[in-house]
Amino acid sequence: MVNTDELVLIGTGSEWFWTMVSGIVVALTFLIIYRQLRAQGAANALQRIDTINGRWSSPEMVLARLEVALALRDGTLDMHDDTRVDSILNYFELVRGLHRQGYLDGEELAQDATSVVVWSRLLRPVIDVHRTDEGDATLWSGIEELVAAVKRWDTKHGVDRTVIWSTPVEALTASVIRRETKRLRLARDAASGVIPIGAERLADAGSASAVGSEVDPPVAAG
Repeated sequence: MVNTDELVLIGTGSEWFWTMVSGIVVALTFLIIYRQLRAQGAANALQRIDTINGRWSSPEMVLARLEVALALRDGTLDMHDDTRVDSILNYFELVRGLHRQGYLDGEELAQDATSVVVWSRLLRPVIDVHRTDEGDATLWSGIEELVAAVKRWDTKHGVDRTVIWSTPVEALTASVIRRETKRLRLARDAASGVIPIGAERLADAGSASAVGSEVDPPVAAG
């Protein structure tokens, strides 16, 4: 049992108590501020994630990736200076920053591993040229760090991405061209506001047209 008969909480001799209370209040205040800053940092990170994901999916970035892939295929890409290449590599620099800060873990990176691996392979020659031009061996190292993080996660979880790593670059380039072309067409169709009527409706329309019946025009989205 604690003897409280000689405890002084008010007046002379109570300084120890109020010093202790003040210390506790300060500690709690710092803890609250720290948690608020962490929460604010997480909120800012989520906003950054949404922003860079939106940037990656934007028509401008899709077009940049398509044009870079076409130029790589045709051998016309300017290996020394191309802003489209810069925009792609800058995206991976931003993702690397979020990963370093702990806002993107290995599992989240693994969900986008295909893009990381494919573009690291496609742009490897460009990165080497840029590093030689700038005299900086660490230039555009973001995508390399992301590849290393994906490999660590794959090793830990037994994920095999041999297909992506072994597929010839020419085949990867052709795949990127197909996918990005489809994305641009989808964005164009969505922006046009025309609702697809489907193959069955087209067949019905052809039959009706043959007998002179009216066919409803495509409905514009509101």
